[in-house]
Amino acid sequence: MHAQDADAAPACRSLTESAIRESVKQRFRAAKLPYFRIKEIELVDDQVARVHLVGQSGATALWLTVDRITGHIRQYR
Repeated sequence: MHAQDADAAPACRSLTESAIRESVKQRFRAAKLPYFRIKEIELVDDQVARVHLVGQSGATALWLTVDRITGHIRQYR
């Protein structure tokens, strides 16, 4: 493989914090889930972000792991 071939490979772009915020909001609206406010977004690396959500009262907390390439929610707890 030549150096040129390696450079020709497409680079994956990671979603920004604002794009992750929009993606999570859209998915919650589409699923008609109760209101959650995004408290914090932690960009772990180029592929994963952790999103901390809190309920309207502030008592309920939910952590999402979001794929920064596709915007899909990988897991929640």
